[in-house]
Amino acid sequence: MVAKQMAKVYPNARMWGLDIGIDQFGKPWFIEANLVPDISIFRYLSDKTMLNRIKEYIRAGKKQSEEN
Repeated sequence: MVAKQMAKVYPNARMWGLDIGIDQFGKPWFIEANLVPDISIFRYLSDKTMLNRIKEYIRAGKKQSEEN
């Protein structure tokens, strides 16, 4: 839902950082969206799977932009 709303305002953006919190009942809460997501926090995870996935999305987005 957030991405659909963001696309209305920023139709050319291909990636957003979405900050989401989860309360004590397991309900997700949207906090904010960023046009330039900061992935540095993911470097502190012992399992780099998510960091590598994000980097791949960034590479694919850059490649797609270059092709257009």
